Amino acid sequence: MSDGIFEYANKQNNWQQYLRVKEPSTDDEKKILSALVLPCIFPCGVRRVKGKNSRASIDDALMSFVDLQPIGTNIPAYVENKTQKQPFILVMGEMLDPEQVFVIIERKAIPVKSFLKGLDVCFKLFYVLDLGYPWQSATTWEFFQKAVYGLGEGKGSTLTSGCVRSLRAFLNAKKV
Repeated sequence: MSDGIFEYANKQNNWQQYLRVKEPSTDDEKKILSALVLPCIFPCGVRRVKGKNSRASIDDALMSFVDLQPIGTNIPAYVENKTQKQPFILVMGEMLDPEQVFVIIERKAIPVKSFLKGLDVCFKLFYVLDLGYPWQSATTWEFFQKAVYGLGEGKGSTLTSGCVRSLRAFLNAKKV
């Protein structure tokens, strides 16, 4: 699936300028990068604030999905100052080769063994606790729900967004 996502992403926009990561050298790095590409290629969320539409930036979408912090970050102070309540992934160290990974929810840090495990735990928290996806990266989480986990239309919008349908069709055509 990773190769198909990269092929699709390269046709969409210059996602490399947002991620600034080295070329993946292992299968796990390739899987991590293919997940990180999604907030860069899907349209960012829109919400209505005081009668006006507000669109998130790609950086906002990435930040609501995964936050990269340096090694040695004080976790208790970090979670105390974080205002985002929905689950998200905290990576310490390099994005593709993290030293530590946490899932952050309600100002609690849950340590996980890898980025991919963090992604799995984070999605399952959204789904099992029936939490809304962050508006900035909702289409990224919708892709995981519908294309990766195959959970259909049960959560979030009753209709699959066009960008998720487009990527799924591309991947199906490639038989990924």
